[in-house]
Amino acid sequence: MAGVPKAVTQRANEILKKIERKNVLVNKAQEKEDKKQVSGQLDLYNFKLAEIAHELDKVNVNELTPIEALNTLVKIKEEIKG
Repeated sequence: MAGVPKAVTQRANEILKKIERKNVLVNKAQEKEDKKQVSGQLDLYNFKLAEIAHELDKVNVNELTPIEALNTLVKIKEEIKG
């Protein structure tokens, strides 16, 4: 930079590096929080699927009429959608 004293540019670079380090730390903290949130959502989704699988396991498909089978399928789809 023409005309700017070297000490000023060095200090500016120090400040810039400090800000960049702070941003990296903030971004890492945000990434961890995002991962926790996604993990919690997956746990809830897996729990929901396990409940549905348990309910489905209790159904004797050989004893269902065609309309009962369709109604059961509709019920399962609604439970998955939440």
